[in-house]
Amino acid sequence: MGDSVPLKLALPELKYPIGSQPKQKSAINQYSGSEYISIVDSILKPDEMIRVRGSFLGPIMKLSERRLKLSEKMVYAILTRSIVSVKENEVWFHFGAQPMRFSIREFHMMTGLKCSGALEGPRRETDRFNWELLKGRSHKLSDVVEQLRNTREDASEERVCLAMLILVESILLRKSKGGSFP
Repeated sequence: MGDSVPLKLALPELKYPIGSQPKQKSAINQYSGSEYISIVDSILKPDEMIRVRGSFLGPIMKLSERRLKLSEKMVYAILTRSIVSVKENEVWFHFGAQPMRFSIREFHMMTGLKCSGALEGPRRETDRFNWELLKGRSHKLSDVVEQLRNTREDASEERVCLAMLILVESILLRKSKGGSFP
């Protein structure tokens, strides 16, 4: 019986020969922290926290709670350093000398976000948030935490959005311990 799977698979070309590494030194600062997970958890109602944990942040929060640090810079550096990729929405890399692919399909499987590429049309905002504290200046995480604390308890959507902003900034995008973000 013949195998319907082809034996030869054309892989993208390597940027560097196997076993060699680029000699350039690069620093990736690691300021990711899980302390804001407990702060957000203490402010949100249980149903709001369930919504946050049910989003793409759930697995990231679990890793962070186990004291595994994440950095968007580090993940990008790992994924883009080893194999040349020609497709726009696909990255190839080596892990243990095994070529691996990360594409829109894998992104969808990890995050659960809709990745079909079809746009649903313009989104209408009927209930715009009024975040006076956050307008027109750089912000610290403590500013956004204070805004979350001062948000009405019946404004659940706004509270979840603020909580997710705090968590994305503190776990994934944090540039320094006391730094601000736009």
